[in-house]
Formats: sequence, C-alpha cells, structure tokens
Amino acid sequence: MGVLKYVTGAKYEGMWIRDKANFRGVMMYTNKDKYDGEWLDGLRHGKGVYLYEDGSKYDGEWLNDEKNGIGVFLHSNGDKY
Repeated sequence: MGVLKYVTGAKYEGMWIRDKANFRGVMMYTNKDKYDGEWLDGLRHGKGVYLYEDGSKYDGEWLNDEKNGIGVFLHSNGDKY
C-alpha cells in the first residue's frame, strides 16, 4: 500500500508492484473525477467505479484503461445505459 501525489495534483492510493498501480486502488484526478477499482500495470483493469465531476458514474468492467465488458453508465440527469 502506498500513496503517490502527482505534480499535476492527482493522487493514487493503493497497491503497487514494480512501481505501477496493481490490484486495488483509488485515483483522484485533478478535474475532481475519481476511479475506485482494480488496476493492472498502471492501467484501470478489472472491476471498478468511475465517478465523474458532474455526478455521472460508470460501474463496470475495464480492460487496458478502457471501459469494456459488462457495465452501467448512469448520467447525472438520470439516464442509464
């Protein structure tokens, strides 16, 4: 476990292997977005929740830092995909 604060203001708190985010962790981005989920070699990979600054949310699967597989996107206006 560890915390890395980037010069941009972003912050990652979670597990590390070979100086890369792995397993479980939380990334707080400078634009106030937040990802809480699984990581593999520094990329969002596995199950995770991405909360957008506007209140929208994606809860689902990730592959190589991209939304992939089963997931639900809930827009801030209530629309659900």
